[in-house]
Amino acid sequence: MSWPRTACAAWFALRAIQLWAPIPANDPDGARRYMRRFYRLVKATHGRPPDPAESAWLEVEWWRVHRVVQLAAPGAGSELVQALVRWYASVFGVAESAVRAAAVHRCRAMAISDQWVAEGRRRDSKLLALERAALVESYAALLAAVHR
Repeated sequence: MSWPRTACAAWFALRAIQLWAPIPANDPDGARRYMRRFYRLVKATHGRPPDPAESAWLEVEWWRVHRVVQLAAPGAGSELVQALVRWYASVFGVAESAVRAAAVHRCRAMAISDQWVAEGRRRDSKLLALERAALVESYAALLAAVHR
């Protein structure tokens, strides 16, 4: 994307995150509206995702499920993997089975990040290297899935 489009897309994503973030008074519908604008701009530039509204809904949905996991709901980890799988498949137009490994690694990274936050966000924490490794694995798996 050009830098003006990139700045606009970043603004849409930032506004969505700001609307999502407050606990408990967040605005998921507002977050979805901004993510729809984000994905429409991405589609206008790159031709995908095929359905910006669906991708926006699925993205905010994985945010919701992650929040459930953060608040320590038992058994929500597998729901988070599935939410990410659906979102990746929608955004990149690939089969869900192709992106499952990427979602598993991304969930592991989120769990490590959540642990790091719970432990006080120490800059010298060994968790940061573990989180980075999980993210690298996730993005490598996603790249492989998208470029099959």
